[in-house]
Amino acid sequence: AAAYTLAGVLVDLYMPEAAIQEYQRVINDYPKYENAYYGLAAVYYKLSDYTGAAETLQNVIRLLPNIIVGRTNVGFVYIAQRRFREAVKVLSEAIRTDPAAAEAYQFLGCAYFRLGEKKRALEAFQSAVHLQSQNAESRYFLGFVSMSLGKRDRAIEQFKALEGLDSVLAKKLYLIIYQDKVINVDQARRSP
Repeated sequence: AAAYTLAGVLVDLYMPEAAIQEYQRVINDYPKYENAYYGLAAVYYKLSDYTGAAETLQNVIRLLPNIIVGRTNVGFVYIAQRRFREAVKVLSEAIRTDPAAAEAYQFLGCAYFRLGEKKRALEAFQSAVHLQSQNAESRYFLGFVSMSLGKRDRAIEQFKALEGLDSVLAKKLYLIIYQDKVINVDQARRSP
C-alpha cells in the first residue's frame, strides 16, 4: 500500500518514470490489486503511450475478467488510438458482463460514431442516458448525434436537460442545434 501511495505522489510531482517503477513494484507484489494497474495505465496514457496503457489494462482483464472498469478503460484507450472496431468489441463485452455499465455505453457510442454508424451510436447514447440521466457528457453526445441524424427535436430535449447539468456543454449543443440561425459577425458587417 505504501508503494501505491508513493506512486500516486510521484504522479502528482510529475515524475512519470519513477511512478511507473513504483506501480510495477506494487503489481509484482500484489498482482490482483487492480488500482495499481489503473494507476500505471493512467501514467502511460498521460505520456501518450497508448500501447502501454492498453497492455496494462488488458492484464487487468486477464487477471480479473469480471471487472468492468478494465474493459471500459481499454475501450477508451482504443478510441484514443483510433482502433474503433476493437473498442466496439471490448465495450460490447463490458456491457454483456454488466448491462448497467453506463460509461461503457457512452464510449461505445463514441466508437460507433467514429465508425460512421450513427444509428448505433444513437442507441448506445440513449442507453447511457437511460442508465445515468444526470451524465452531462452522454446527454451532449446524444444531442449531437441526434442533430447529425436530423432529429432536431431530440437534440433540443437534450439541450434542455443539459442546461441544469453543465452550462458549457449546453452552450456547445445550442450552437450545434441553432448553427443555421447564428449570424456570422463578419458576414453581418459585409451585408448592406
